[in-house]
Amino acid sequence: MVKNSHNLNITMSIVVIAGLYRALIVPGDDILSANLTPLCAIALFAGAQISSSKLKYLTPVLVLLLSDYILYLKAPSLSATALFYPGWMWVYGSILVSAYLGSKILHRTSLVRVLLGAISVSLCHWLISDVGYFLSGGINISTGQPYPFSTAGLFQCIIMGFPFFKKTLLATVLFSFLFFYAYKALNQLITFLKTKSEYSN
Repeated sequence: MVKNSHNLNITMSIVVIAGLYRALIVPGDDILSANLTPLCAIALFAGAQISSSKLKYLTPVLVLLLSDYILYLKAPSLSATALFYPGWMWVYGSILVSAYLGSKILHRTSLVRVLLGAISVSLCHWLISDVGYFLSGGINISTGQPYPFSTAGLFQCIIMGFPFFKKTLLATVLFSFLFFYAYKALNQLITFLKTKSEYSN
């Protein structure tokens, strides 16, 4: 967990770079690349590394909002309502839950904890966002019709979201390990350079 300024700078630098990757590298209107983003990993990482109870939740939400806006600007086929798609509030809610899980699971970093955290936030994002999409009258992409408002319709919505969940899980696991161990390496490098500088003076 971040407790001093240079650690916070490292954390925010990783988050900003990851947010720019989502906004600038991932195509905004390409369904094949949907969910292959670092979004859940950003929330997990911010929740674990930022000590401020407000900033750890605000940071991933702002990354989602700003990167969504840039994706909207990149994709002329999207309408202005693309920023507030069916169930968008549930997606934001899943990001807040992911940050919370990061603060609880990853108060100490280890390979097992990073993997557990990545799997947990991926599952939460899938279930929360799909339930929200269903409750918001989401459209079944295979039929072009809204899901029937029933238990069967809900399960159908969740099942249709499973291919996207697999992409989310893959991306979240990979990016989570990258973020946490890049942070560790950069922190050790800065500490080494500061110590070396102090000894040379």
